[in-house]
Amino acid sequence: MEHVHRPRRRSPRRRVLGVRLHGLRRRDQRGAREVPGPRRRRRHRRAGRPVRRSPAARLPGDGHHTARDGSVGPWWDRLPHFPIESVPSHGSEVQSEHFVPLRHAAAALDALRWLADRIQPHLHVCELRTMAADDLWLSPTQGEDVLCIAFTWQKHPEAVAALLPDLEARLAPFDGRPHWGKMSSLDGDAIAELYPRVADVRELIARADPDRTFASAFGERVLRA
Repeated sequence: MEHVHRPRRRSPRRRVLGVRLHGLRRRDQRGAREVPGPRRRRRHRRAGRPVRRSPAARLPGDGHHTARDGSVGPWWDRLPHFPIESVPSHGSEVQSEHFVPLRHAAAALDALRWLADRIQPHLHVCELRTMAADDLWLSPTQGEDVLCIAFTWQKHPEAVAALLPDLEARLAPFDGRPHWGKMSSLDGDAIAELYPRVADVRELIARADPDRTFASAFGERVLRA
C-alpha cells in the first residue's frame, strides 16, 4: 500500500482583542512601535540579541522615582515607589486613603468608577495595594486583609473636601475605613461603626488622661474622646 505523505496542519493564529498571540508581538502603551512578547524575548536572549522594552519599563531611578529598569539594588531602594530620602510624590498635594476588605475590592473599585469624571481633574495619581490583617484596636486593617485605595490629589483642598463625602458614601457599603492622617469627611459616629473597639479606646483615654492633657479637636471629632 502506497504511503501518502500528509503535511502537518498548523493551527490558525488566534487573535484576542486585536493582539496576535502567535509570536506575542504587541504594541506598547504609546503605540509607537511593537514590543517583543515573552517568547520573542527568550529567543532574543538565546541569540544574544538585545531585547526592546516598553519605554516605561526602562526608566532609571532619579531623585523622585524608584528605578524601573531592572537594575539590581538593595531592597529599600527597589520596593518603595518613592526613594526614601526624597520628597514623596509631587510635594504640592493633598491625600486621602481608604481601606476596604479585600473580599470587596472589585465592587469598591467599580463603585468609585462612577465618580471618575469628578476625580480626574484633581488627581495626581491613584495607588492600590493590599495589606494583611491585624488585631490592633484602631488599625485600618483590623480583622481582615484589605485593599488600600490611595489618592494623591493636586493641591485643591476645597474641591477635594467637596468630593470626599460622595467618595466615602460610595465606599460605605464596603466598610471603607479612612486613613487617620489624611483627608476624610467622616465624623465620630461613622468611625465608631467601622471600628468595633472604639468604645475600648474611649475608656482607655478617659482612664489614662483624665485631665485631657492630650485632647485635641481632631480626637474629639473622630473618636468622640
